[in-house]
Amino acid sequence: MSVIIDKRTSLPNPKFSIITVVLNGEAHIESCVRSVISQNQPNLEYIIIDGGSTDDTLRIIDKYKDNITYLRSETDNGIYDGLNKGLEISRGEIIGILNSDDQYKSNAFQLVSELHANLLTKSHVIYGAIELKDLNFNTRFISHEELASRMIYHPATFVTKRTYEELGLFNRNFKVAGDYDFMLRCFLANVDFHAISLPLAIYTPGGYSDKNWKKSIYETARIQGIHLKKPFYKTLFIFIATMVKTLVLKKFPMLLFWRQRK
Repeated sequence: MSVIIDKRTSLPNPKFSIITVVLNGEAHIESCVRSVISQNQPNLEYIIIDGGSTDDTLRIIDKYKDNITYLRSETDNGIYDGLNKGLEISRGEIIGILNSDDQYKSNAFQLVSELHANLLTKSHVIYGAIELKDLNFNTRFISHEELASRMIYHPATFVTKRTYEELGLFNRNFKVAGDYDFMLRCFLANVDFHAISLPLAIYTPGGYSDKNWKKSIYETARIQGIHLKKPFYKTLFIFIATMVKTLVLKKFPMLLFWRQRK
């Protein structure tokens, strides 16, 4: 099985391209898809890359086939391989990537479109805050100025097609933190970042990066070593310190709320 839906010829000049990569995501894929197609954006290209799901994911997606531009299902070499497949065929001026267990806020596209229309550059990143789904929908925001140490929230991030054309796609060698590698490359290349203080997406903890948090920390440290030229002992220290911090927060989650209130 490969291409199931391809309606790109019926939408010659999409403004938004949204890419969702999924594998056995029956628990959340419906709310994800509905959050995309319910946006007030008629000029929308929605691309779903399925990694060969064996559960009810494809059956659920089929319910919304009239609103999906492109659907492909086949085994791949991980998340960033799937995302690159989507990026290679995307044609929208603005590209968003939404994980299969996350959702867009109802006004996300409107906020991004309004800001994009007022920008003079063709290459830029627009990003915002997220709401945490299982923590009473608390809003969290990370500035792009912190990219040297940590990642902004990818589900609430939109990148112009021109930026991908200039900087390339995701590095498939990274299995968990490839999005951080790309955003750090954007930051170091002086791509313009524009922040929206409002939440653009609802983030569901417990996804792929959370389940593989040790590898995520390791890859983050490795990426910083590559792009920021940090010596190995510093990246090793970052890896150990971040792992200890993560373990403490997992053991005592209330510390997270205490930090937010300060």
